[in-house]
Amino acid sequence: MTPKYRDIVNKLEIKLLQMHSDGQKKLPSEQELCRAFSCSRQTIRSALGILEDRGLITKRRGSGSYLTDIPVSFEASNKILFITEDQDEYIYPDLIASLRKLLENRNLSLICLNTGGSIQTERKHLEKVLLEPPAAVILDPLRDTIPNPNLGVIEEIRKMDIPVIYLNSAYTGGSTSFSTNIGSKYSSTSDSSYSSSSRSKSGSQISGSKSVSPTSRSKTGSSNSCSRSCIVSEDNKGGASLLVHHLAEHGHRNIAGLFRIDESRGISRYQGCISACLDLGLPFNEESYYLYSSSEKKQLLRNDNGMLLRFIEKHLPGNTAVICQNDLIAYRLIELLRSKNLGNIAVASFDNSYYAKNQKITSLGHKENELSLVLFNTIQSILTHQNYTPTPLTWTLHPRTST
Repeated sequence: MTPKYRDIVNKLEIKLLQMHSDGQKKLPSEQELCRAFSCSRQTIRSALGILEDRGLITKRRGSGSYLTDIPVSFEASNKILFITEDQDEYIYPDLIASLRKLLENRNLSLICLNTGGSIQTERKHLEKVLLEPPAAVILDPLRDTIPNPNLGVIEEIRKMDIPVIYLNSAYTGGSTSFSTNIGSKYSSTSDSSYSSSSRSKSGSQISGSKSVSPTSRSKTGSSNSCSRSCIVSEDNKGGASLLVHHLAEHGHRNIAGLFRIDESRGISRYQGCISACLDLGLPFNEESYYLYSSSEKKQLLRNDNGMLLRFIEKHLPGNTAVICQNDLIAYRLIELLRSKNLGNIAVASFDNSYYAKNQKITSLGHKENELSLVLFNTIQSILTHQNYTPTPLTWTLHPRTST
């Protein structure tokens, strides 16, 4: 059995990489680490000693442990990189915890890197992939309906035969298993350094074993590299249609909506509302729909309700029901509606998160841990070169008192 401190070393290496990417220097105290890993101080000191011997941290008497300037490697043979806007936001902590547990059962580790909504930070993380290739990359696009200058970097990653798994949607013009080339070419004065640092990885096709290793890859890629990218998505148009039908069955004919315009999930949900209203013979008024941007979303997360107030004032009048992009927006909207004595407005949304369960919001959801399981199966199949194409996840309606 592997000593516990060795397991802690592996987990701390992932934390060091995340700290390095976030610009953090100081590690948690030994006492905090003991609580986090449920172990003795001596075990933590053994783990920190190994990291210090490797030159990854330095200890300062009376102050604690700090990162050094030596870069932390992905150790690509067993690391899965997840690039997302904020791993601590909304539904992501549960998704990440479930996926990490599944991957650890196959000796794979999950590293999460936040972009903070910044294209520049996303590019920095993608360039890190070129320098130190992981086994695979899960990419949660920032704003996939508008041009992205990082497409060329993503194409270079794919040319190195590193699997790219898009979560929810792919960037416009991006390459997946069902589309091939990106128009823009990645170029950099440091391209030669990427070439010199790229390295081959070897492994075997292990289906059902306790470990999964990527097969050999090279800078030039392979003949089947296009098949090693795909999208794990949801049937968002069908989900919106399901909500419209539910509201219509409860006597609502005039339905408003709040959807995000710079990501394809929001557009698909908007399209689903349009199609369902037309199919059911319900009136459709584009003025009843507020299409918000990522910057407005950030303002909402900073407790700025300006977007919701504008919706209530300009788009809600004349409607008896609202379909929201997600549960967080629905939760915040219901609070405002009640403060304005508009609690009779029906509200429905997506994700069936803790917001929906606590506020009794009618919401669409998936089976427990379904998304993480589909991501895991996709990763495992791609790394072992099995034929597997994930189908869009369908939604299940969870009716509650909000409708």
